[in-house]
Amino acid sequence: MTSIKQPAETGGEPVHGERGADPAVADGALAGFEARLLSELQTVVAERAAPAGQEAARRAGGGPAGRVWPSRLAVTGAVSAALAAGVAVALAVTSTGAGTPPARHFAPATTVAAILDNAALAAQGEPAATPRPGQFIYTKTILATYEPRHHGYPVERVRQTIETWTSAGGIHPGLILTSGPGTKTSRATTLACVHGFVYPALILKHQRCTARQYAGYRPWLPTTTAGMLAYLDKGPRDGSHAQSMIETGYYLLTGVDLTPAQQAAVYRALAQVPGLTVVPKVTDILGRAGVGIRSRPAPGFTWTAIFDRTTFKLLGADIEPVGPGYDRTAMAVQPTVVNKVGQRP
Repeated sequence: MTSIKQPAETGGEPVHGERGADPAVADGALAGFEARLLSELQTVVAERAAPAGQEAARRAGGGPAGRVWPSRLAVTGAVSAALAAGVAVALAVTSTGAGTPPARHFAPATTVAAILDNAALAAQGEPAATPRPGQFIYTKTILATYEPRHHGYPVERVRQTIETWTSAGGIHPGLILTSGPGTKTSRATTLACVHGFVYPALILKHQRCTARQYAGYRPWLPTTTAGMLAYLDKGPRDGSHAQSMIETGYYLLTGVDLTPAQQAAVYRALAQVPGLTVVPKVTDILGRAGVGIRSRPAPGFTWTAIFDRTTFKLLGADIEPVGPGYDRTAMAVQPTVVNKVGQRP
C-alpha cells in the first residue's frame, strides 16, 4: 500500500481544485481533510507499535512501510477499516438518535449496489442536528494487528483503543488518546486553526489557515451523488484511482460528522466504484456478524468493510495480506458530538 499524499502545507504535493468546480471540492476544503487525515495518521502510526503492519505493507510491495491503516479504513472496499476503515453507515450527530428505517425497506444484501443503497437509506433515517463550533466530534475505534514471524521479525500482536476528539468548528485543538493491553497510554494533540494560524505548528510557525480546513463538522460538503462523486475524485491519489476514492469516502464516513444527506451521498457515490465484491458472511473483531464489501487494493491484499445485516450500519473493516496477518478495526463509537475534550458519550 502506498502512503497518503500530503497536503502542500506539510511538505507534500498540493491537490488542486478546478476552476468552476463545486466549492466543496476546492483547494481549501480538500486540503483540510487531507491535513487532518495526515495529522491523525502520523500520530496513530507513531503511537501504536506497528512493525507488523509496516512489514505487511513491505511484503505487499505497494509502497513505503508507513501505512498501517489506523482508524480510517475505507468504507467501500471494504471500504477501510481506516484504513477507511475508520470506519458508520448511520453516522449520526449523536450515537443515540432515532432508529434506522424498517428492515422491509432494505433490499436483499446480495450485491454491492444493494448493500450501499441500504446503507444510504439507513443514513437518511438518522436525525439531523447541528453541533456548535465550540463542541467536539468524538470517535472510538478498536484496532487489532497481527503479523506472524517473518524474515527474522518476531510475531507481533497489537490491540489498541483509539479515541479522538476533533473540534467541530476547527477552532480548538483536540486529542487522540491511544491505549491498549501491554502498552503505555499515549496522548497527541490534533490540529486546529487558532486565531487564523495552525496549532500546534507543523513545520513553519505562524502558518495561516482557516477553521474550515480542520473542522470535524462540514455541512458545506456535497449532498448529491454526483457532487460527492466529484469530491471523492479530487481526493489524494495513491495506488489505484478507485481505491483512493474508497479511502477518501471511508475517512469522511468515520472521521467527520456528516449530515444524513452527505452520508447517503457518500454511499451512493461509492456504489459506482468498480471492482468491489460482496462477502456474504463476515465478523468484525468485536464478534459482530455482518455482510462485507471487499476491494483488492494491491496484490495479496483484501480490504473489507463490514455492515450490520439488519441495520446496515458500518461495523468495522478488515485488511488482510496473503498469509495469517491482518489489520482489523471496529467502530466502538461512531462520530458523536460532545461538549469538551475528554468527554465521552
